[in-house]
This record gives sequence, C-alpha cells and structure tokens, in this order.
Amino acid sequence: MIEGIKSGEADRDQDEFVSIDELHEYASQKVREVQPAMKPEIYAIREGFKIRLTKVAPGDPRQRYRKEVARFIHRGEISFVGRRTLDVLMTRLGLETTEAKAVEDEVLEPYRNEFRDKLQQYQQVFTELLERDETITDSDRLDLQNLQQILGLRNEDTMPIEAQVTARFKTHQQNLQTYQQAFTTTLRQEFPLSAASRDRLRQTQQQLELADRDIAAIESQITAEVEAYHQKLQDYQRLFFTATQQEYPLSKAIWNDLRQQQQRLGLTDVDVAPIQAQITTQIESYHQKLQQYEQAFVKATQRQHYPDEVTWKQLHQTWQTLGLSDGDVGAIERRINAKIKTHQANLRQYEQDFTEGVQQEYPLSTFKRSQLTQRHQALNLNDEDVSAIENPIIAAIAEHRQKLQQYEQVFRESMQFEYPLSDATREELQRFQRILELNDADVSAIEAIIIQPSLEAEYRKQQERIRQQQQAEKQQEEAVRLNQQETERQRQQEEAEYRQKLQQMDITAIETRVVASQELIKPPIQQSSSAQPTQPAQEQITRQKFLKWAGLGGVGLVTAVLGHEIFKGQSPTPKSTIIEPANQPTNQPTNKPTTISVPEPKYIPFKFETVTVDKKGQIIKREPNKQAKFFNEDLGNGITLDMVQIVEGSFNMGSPPDENGRAKNEEPQHVVNVPAFFIGKFEVTQEQYQQIMGSTPSKFKGAKRPVEQVSWNDSVEFCKKLSQKAGREYCLPSEAEWEYACRAGTTTPFHFGETITTELANYDGDSTYASAPKGKNRQETTEVGSFSPNAFGLYDMHGNIWEWCQDTWHDSYKGAPSDGSAWIDNDNKIRMLRGGSWYDVPGKCRSASRNLNFSVGRNLIHSNLGFRVVVSAVGRTP
Repeated sequence: MIEGIKSGEADRDQDEFVSIDELHEYASQKVREVQPAMKPEIYAIREGFKIRLTKVAPGDPRQRYRKEVARFIHRGEISFVGRRTLDVLMTRLGLETTEAKAVEDEVLEPYRNEFRDKLQQYQQVFTELLERDETITDSDRLDLQNLQQILGLRNEDTMPIEAQVTARFKTHQQNLQTYQQAFTTTLRQEFPLSAASRDRLRQTQQQLELADRDIAAIESQITAEVEAYHQKLQDYQRLFFTATQQEYPLSKAIWNDLRQQQQRLGLTDVDVAPIQAQITTQIESYHQKLQQYEQAFVKATQRQHYPDEVTWKQLHQTWQTLGLSDGDVGAIERRINAKIKTHQANLRQYEQDFTEGVQQEYPLSTFKRSQLTQRHQALNLNDEDVSAIENPIIAAIAEHRQKLQQYEQVFRESMQFEYPLSDATREELQRFQRILELNDADVSAIEAIIIQPSLEAEYRKQQERIRQQQQAEKQQEEAVRLNQQETERQRQQEEAEYRQKLQQMDITAIETRVVASQELIKPPIQQSSSAQPTQPAQEQITRQKFLKWAGLGGVGLVTAVLGHEIFKGQSPTPKSTIIEPANQPTNQPTNKPTTISVPEPKYIPFKFETVTVDKKGQIIKREPNKQAKFFNEDLGNGITLDMVQIVEGSFNMGSPPDENGRAKNEEPQHVVNVPAFFIGKFEVTQEQYQQIMGSTPSKFKGAKRPVEQVSWNDSVEFCKKLSQKAGREYCLPSEAEWEYACRAGTTTPFHFGETITTELANYDGDSTYASAPKGKNRQETTEVGSFSPNAFGLYDMHGNIWEWCQDTWHDSYKGAPSDGSAWIDNDNKIRMLRGGSWYDVPGKCRSASRNLNFSVGRNLIHSNLGFRVVVSAVGRTP
C-alpha cells in the first residue's frame, strides 16, 4: 500500500488523489497476483463517499508514467496494447526514451524476478525428474501440469524450459559417451595410463563439461574391462613373439595356429594387428641394422681386403651403436671374410698368371692378352682389380727396361770414350748399377752384347774423329786469332754499350782495388816497360775485358774475376798489368769514375685461375683471381722469356711415409728455407732455345713446345749464353727451389690436390693415381701453358718433360742443405731431374718425385728431358 501511495499507482481515476477504495483496489490486485485464491475486501464501508488519504505529488511526469506502467504489467512484462499506450503517454509527458525505459525497468523488476523464480522452480523440477528417470512418463506429465498451474505458468512458458533441459540432457549423455569412447581407446592403447595420457583425458573432460562424479563410474567399469583385454593381448603377444623367434617369415602353418589362439582369446584382427606390426617392425628394423652393418663392413673391405686396426675399431663402434648381438655380427663377418679370402686368392692367382705371362713375352700378344682376359673373368675380377695388379708389374717392367736401357747407353758412351775401361770408369759404372738397382746378371748380359770385336775398330774411328775435331778446333782458334783485329775495332762500341747498361759501379774504385791487388803480388816494377816481354793477348786484362766482366756482375764479381786473371797470368817472373781505358797509355790512371749497371726489369702483374681436385680427380675448388708478378727477358726477334717472382719461404721437402707411389730417395722429410728468386713461367721452349743456341735438338717440333733431348750440359750452356746476353746470371734451379716452386704452398702429392688427370697435365693417361679415372695417352709433348698453373702462376710443373736441376744425385736427403742451395758432389756425374713427363705414370709426376740421368752423352738423352731456368737477382749478375 505504501508503494501504491509513493508511486501514485493507486490513483486509479487519475484525479491526483488516492482514496481508500483506490488503495484497496490496488492492494487487492497485488495480493491476487501473488495468491490468486485470496479475495481481499473492505467490510467497514461498502458504499459511500470516497475517503481521500493523500494527494499525488503534482508536476512529476515520471510518477504519472510509473502509474501507467503498473497498469499494463502482465506476467512480468508490458502487454502489447499497453506498450502502444505507454509510447503515446511518454510523448505526451515529454519524457526521453532513456527516462521512460528506466522507469519501466524499475517498475518491472519485482515482477520479472518473481516470474524468473517460478521458471527456475519449474526447470529444476523438470531437470531432476529427467536425470532420475531419463524419460517423462504420463504420471510425471500430470504432476508437471499441476506444478505449472500452481506457479501460474502457461505452456508457452514451460515448453522452452523443457526443450532446453532435454537438449542439454541429451548433450550431456552424448558427452558421456564421447568420454567413455576416448577413455576406452586410450586405455586400450596404453595400460596403465601415463601422466601425459591422463592429462589429455582431463582436457577432454573439461572440453565436454563433465564433472568428476560423471566420469568416475565410466572409468571404473572400463578399467576393469581393459585390464582383462590387455591380459589377452599380452598372452597373444607372447605367442606371436615366440613364433617369430622360431622362424621368420612365418609359415602358413604357424599363421593358422596363431589364428586359432587369437579366436580362443576372443581377439579381433584389429586387436592383434598392432602387436603383429610392432613385433614385425622390430624384427625388420633389426634386420635392417644387420644389413646396415653388413654394408658398412662391405664398404670398409670392398669384399677384397681384411679391415685394418682403425677400421676394426670403427666397425666395432658401429656394431655397438646398432645394438647387434655377437652371434649375428659374427655370422655377417664370417660370410664376408670368406668372400674376401676367395677374392684375395683370386688376386694372387691372377698376379701369378700375369707375371708368368709377361715373363714369357713382353709386350703381350693379342692371343696372350685374350687368355688373361678370360682368366680374370673366370676369377670374377673387375677391371679395377686387374689394373691394380697389372699396372705395378708393367710399371716395374717398364722401369726395369728403362734402367737397362740407361745402363746400356751409359756403357756404350763409356766405351766410346775409352777402351778398355779404366778402374775409375768401371767403379763409376758399378756405382751407377747400384743406383739403378740392377743385378750382375742384367749388367753382364748388356755388356756381353756391346763388347764385340768390332768395337775396337769403332773405337779407332771414334779416336780419329776426335783427332779431326781437335784439329778443327785448332783451326777455329787460328780463325779467332785472325779475327782479333776485327774484334779490336768493335771494342769501343762494346764499351759504349756496357756503359749504358751498367751505371751503378765506380770504375775508378775497382781499378784502384785491382792495381792494389797487383801491387801485392808483382815484383818491383822495372824502370822501362819497353824492356819487359809482351804478355799474350789472351792473358792481358784489357779495358774491353774489364768492362765485359763488369757488365756481368757487381763489384765483388769483378774483383774476384780480375784477381783470378791476375794470378792465372803470373809467370815465374810476375809481370805487372794495369787496367786502363781503351786507347789510353797503360801507365795513365783513369781520373773519372764510371758507373756500370743492368737496368732493373719492369715487373708485370698477371692474373690466373687455379683448380683443386679430390681423389677422384673432380674439381672441388676454383680460384679465378690469383695474382703474381713476372718480367720479360728479351731474347731478340720478338722472343721473350717470362720469369715469375717467387717469394722467400719455407716448406717440407720430400714426401710423407703414407704418400702413394713414394720412393725411399724422397726421405726424410726436412724443412728447407728458400730465398726469393725468379723462375721461368714455362719450360724453355724450342724457339727460345733456337734464339740462344742457334739450333734445337727436339724430336717433337713446335715453337711453343718445350725443347727436349737436351743434356744437362746443354742446359748449363744455354744458361751461360743467356747470362751473357741478358747481363744476369741464369742457371738451373736447385732441387729445393724446384720443389718449393712446384708445391706453391701445398702439401698434397700434386699442387692440384690428391691426384691429377690428363685434363690437368700431360702424362701416360693409361695409368691412374688414387681414385682418378684413366685419361689420354698423348705420347708426345704439348705446348707450354696448355693446362692450369699452380698458385705461383707456373705451368707444366707436373708432366710434359722432366726438368734438369743443378744437384748431383743422392739416394736420400740425409745431409741435404736446408737453405735452398744445390747439393753438388763434384765427383758425381749423375744429375737430378724433376717433374715427370708425357712418357711417365702419374706417380712419377708428383711434387716430391725424383729421377736421375748422366749429365753428358747425347745417346743418353731422351725426348722427355728438358729444363726451365732461374735467376736469383734481377738487377745485376751476382
């Protein structure tokens, strides 16, 4: 009643007063809304005048609107007609929509709460009934209708509730089934459950919105079933595993027996499939590991040789890593070792057959080669096996034949020079025999062929030729003497030329030193020079000869040479010789110092590309931007000699013990410190040799091909003439200089890497080194620079032609110098060769490979011997 008075809702007639009868009507309506059966009345006065209790506050449109809202409330909401009426009233009262909405919500709130409570009561009863019986019976439906009437709800109020609860109940049942299925599947796959599986099931429970009480019964029932199921699976797993241990793959009889056991246990094919797959996979995986070990064993041995100690350790580690049993590994190794034993026996048999074949005839005939081919095919040997056997034997035969030929040539040459042979020559021949490792039988056979009765006649003819040659030399000397006058005319011109070339030497200082040297050794000077006998022309130290020596070197060389000439020219009664300029009296000193020098050459940078190969000869690295410097030595007629700068450094000379193809004479390895020098970019070519020497002895003609068939003495003579022409002292490289220049900072067998191919060098391509393939056998020289250079910019350091060095032969490096100088024994006529040639197998072309030959004798020189030159200082002659 207070609410009706305060809100003005009790003012039914809208006269702005609340009377007793209006308040009674308002209160009665509220009571009946709560309890429809009650009928409140006023018994004191049924009819009469209105008793006004209070007046509605005037001027508040919201209160007026509040009363109208209360009139149109029906079941907690505003009726359809009331909604339209209130919209008109809101406009008439000038209320904003938000204000009207706030009033409506405030008035409707208690009605709505009451209506919601009734709906919740009905929903709770319906939910509990459905959870208990899962279905609604006719009796339950009557009870629900009675509850609906009591709560004052209509069918349209309860039907959404029942539909929602029913749908939620079905969803809950489906979620329970889903969880039951997930739990069952997980438990079948893994029993007992791991923590990870339990966490996944917990996530599934939360996603399905299931409580612990919902899933407890499910898990308990399924766990008991799965325990029994897993026990059956374990029984079947033991049966299947035992069967596979007895035989694998399984026979049809074993499969039938396992099928019966499966049916007895009540397991389906789906149940046993994972067990079968797991065990089968384990067996196949183990077999794959066995195959893997077998492949590793085969790779290590190639079924051809037993593994070494290091390989055994690696195989043992592989065996342990794979987890293989001793028995299985032993079976594999016994099987492969038997094949290795057979293969090695076949190799030995073929080696014996081939050795016997080449002993019977060499080279092999087509028929014999066909027999050997059939033999190696019958022994199941491949071409690589055959090559590995034949190549060393053929190389040994070729090397032995070459040594026999070398000895024969040396013996013939010795016989031509003297017969009968002196003890010294015989000792030298025996030493050469030991170097060539020839037995007495081989040597005796050679000597028996050469020593024939006709040899004496040939020897006499040779002596006559020598006499004639000596006579010709005397005639030539006479011609030289006759040409001295012409030479005298050219002295002034030569002096002028040398003055232009040499501008750094003080002639006066040198002459003073020479005069002082002569003063120390000559007797007291005679008062009159005219009384002294005149010295022969060739012993006088003339101005022209002095300038010539000065042009070939510096102060030290000039002084040394002059000193030598002075002492050489002394007679028992020493004579005085004073060096004066040409066309001046001999007793008049030179007042003006003269500077003599050789112009510094112009250094030219050049770029080139180097390559590196692996053991198979495949290029694994290219360096296209390598650089070096060189200078051109002008030989005349447009022909030049390129000399490349080699910086000083140190390296290990010789070969390591494990290098393929090495020889005993390449040890011990030792460190050598090499000063800077210049070396020919290419081997000396035929056009260069022709320009200096006037002719070329080469067999394979070509201006750009290397000169060959030159002896060591020929090479030294070339260097001497080149030095005279250039004003720089050229010579052959020492062995240390040659190997240092060849290696160019590398330590591998070749500067190209682990091997070479005929695409990189010119050698006997029918033979191979390391794992490189066979290539071309050109059987002749190639033009210089046809292949890639090394890191110093030098070409053809491997193959093409053997290159002479200064050193004499030593059978090892014990006692060798470590400063890069040549190791020379003056009593030894055998000189060193390096680099290999077109005729040789690749192992002979290694950086460390050494060869030898006599320094003299045209008959000893082959078409694979040549040279390249070096110069130690380019500004002067040392």
